[in-house]
Amino acid sequence: MQFPDMGKRIKQCIELRDKIKAIKKKHTEELKPYIEVQDQLEGMLLSWLNSMNSKNVATEHGTAYITTRNSATVADMEAFWAFVQEKQAYDLIDKRANAPAVAEFVEANGTAPPGVNFRMMQDVNVRRA
Repeated sequence: MQFPDMGKRIKQCIELRDKIKAIKKKHTEELKPYIEVQDQLEGMLLSWLNSMNSKNVATEHGTAYITTRNSATVADMEAFWAFVQEKQAYDLIDKRANAPAVAEFVEANGTAPPGVNFRMMQDVNVRRA
């Protein structure tokens, strides 16, 4: 088996990464005015629907409808955690394994904690010289 010219392959990775970045930047710039107008139109539709106290409007060209997304971020972890504990409102928090802590546990114990699936994935990264 013949080994590839690693310098050549690393150079190619960097050139491709730069090309992809340039194309993404060009596309972002090219799309910007269209995205701005789309945002304005969607804002206009939302205002109209809200003013009509309506959740949707259907036309021969399509339907505009309102959806609601929720976002909850913690501004003060100590206050939030104290509230959760005091009220026993544990449904207000997500339960999930902390990957870095589980990795440390696996390294120390040779296995993951019960009930946790753990896997390590490897990628290769290329850095410019």
